[in-house]
Amino acid sequence: MSIGSFAELYDVLQEFRGGRWVFRGVHDPAFQLVPKVGRRRVEGVEKLEGIGKRIFDMFLRELPGYASALPNDQWELLALGQHHGLPTRLLDWTENPLVAAFFCMRRQL
Repeated sequence: MSIGSFAELYDVLQEFRGGRWVFRGVHDPAFQLVPKVGRRRVEGVEKLEGIGKRIFDMFLRELPGYASALPNDQWELLALGQHHGLPTRLLDWTENPLVAAFFCMRRQL
């Protein structure tokens, strides 16, 4: 399905009213639900999984120099890392379909 305007998006979203839904903002419907740490590199040769721990440890070492307050638990730490581009096992979801639409269209703007 292709949506060409906000009015069309609004009409489609009416189907989801009244339920508890979560949305992903991806531009390609064939995109697999694989977190960044599990995706193949662009070259298709190596998985990030093998170096994920080292990257995370480096993030932990450097974080105190950049953060005004340290996260309270592992989940907050992972979310903060992901926000800054750290490959994690987390996937971004939102209950707001307009947020998902923004991220879906971000590459095409």
